[in-house]
Amino acid sequence: MAPRSRHATPAAQSSVAQPTSPTSTSKKAPSSTSGVKSTQDVQQIVQGIWTNYMQKTPQRVKLIDAFMAFLVVVGGLQFVYCVIAGNYVRFIMGIAASHSCGEA
Repeated sequence: MAPRSRHATPAAQSSVAQPTSPTSTSKKAPSSTSGVKSTQDVQQIVQGIWTNYMQKTPQRVKLIDAFMAFLVVVGGLQFVYCVIAGNYVRFIMGIAASHSCGEA
């Protein structure tokens, strides 16, 4: 599990609640850096999931996952082909349509 915060102060980590004065304000990060921080957080989460998957998942499950990913890719390619071509092509490389109906 990823650490909660690297910027925690020792006072915030103690179990005794510290009263805050009304004049003290916490500084918020500018909005331009908050987007960068959230992107880094997402990258750290994805990297942690990937590392955990690679270390703790049995080889047999990884093989099944790879096969499922292959099926998803092939299905996606078939879908894109059907959208572009309209349907599966019955005749490839100039085979005449009359030969399929049994005509000579």
